[in-house]
Amino acid sequence: TLDQTPAPHSSTHVSGADRHEPSTIPPPTSTNDTTFTNDPARAAIWQNTTNVAMLEALAELTRQVSALRTIDVREEPDFEFSGNPAEDPEEYLRALEDWFHQKRIPAARQPMIIRRTLTKEAYNWFEEVNTPGLEWETFRRQFLARFNSIAIRSVLLKQLYGQPQRPGETAYVFITAKWSLFKRLAPATPDQERLEIIRVLLLPQTRAITRGTKFQSVQHMMEIVAEIQRDLAEGSSPRGNPPPPGNGPPSPCRFCQGRHYHRDCPARQGNWERAGTPPQSSSFRPRDERREQPSPPTPSRYQ
Repeated sequence: TLDQTPAPHSSTHVSGADRHEPSTIPPPTSTNDTTFTNDPARAAIWQNTTNVAMLEALAELTRQVSALRTIDVREEPDFEFSGNPAEDPEEYLRALEDWFHQKRIPAARQPMIIRRTLTKEAYNWFEEVNTPGLEWETFRRQFLARFNSIAIRSVLLKQLYGQPQRPGETAYVFITAKWSLFKRLAPATPDQERLEIIRVLLLPQTRAITRGTKFQSVQHMMEIVAEIQRDLAEGSSPRGNPPPPGNGPPSPCRFCQGRHYHRDCPARQGNWERAGTPPQSSSFRPRDERREQPSPPTPSRYQ
């Protein structure tokens, strides 16, 4: 008789129910698992699933790298702050905060952007106070305390209204600095009032010449003042000749051509006889020999 006992499943046998659920079959755990590897359909399904997952992960990684490159290279703020008195710290903070909101910069990257916008004294200060996890409000408070405190504003106000133009300082530098301080410390001051305050602080000669002049704009004032000071500089040295060195007389003696003042000439009114030195010019003779000649004009006391 035939044995009706069902034959045991071989290691290579796969039931129909198993073939209808390929996604629930775990991947092979070793190279000896012939139950999975000997079934081409199941192996292909698992391989396709693995490849799709890897491609999706690679695509996401590529997208993140591209986003980081875009942030680092694409845009940076087009303004900066160095700590110069003419710069407005409040205006810098407003521009920086607006840029953060517009570009959606996360808080973790803000310190790096701040460092890129600071130069000179402000950059050195930030390197001292920058700490990991520096928050925006903390930076804002420390920044204003360093560059816009009450003491600093008091000094700048005194400089704005009381410091005159220094000799050698160009009109452009002086007027530009004053105008920037007005924008920072007294922005509500009318333009004509600003121009008059600046005019009063010009060099004395320039101030006298520009009295009563109505400037149309700050640029107009720069042009007029620069031209006046250029003319004054040319007039202070006639014919472009430098002044004589030392404290000696500016020209030779009119009586003997010597290098001394006219009042000290030994040939004047017989001084040469007492000095024991004859005059150097042949046009001079002793007093008794030139009685018939008209007396030389008496030099002015201003010579």
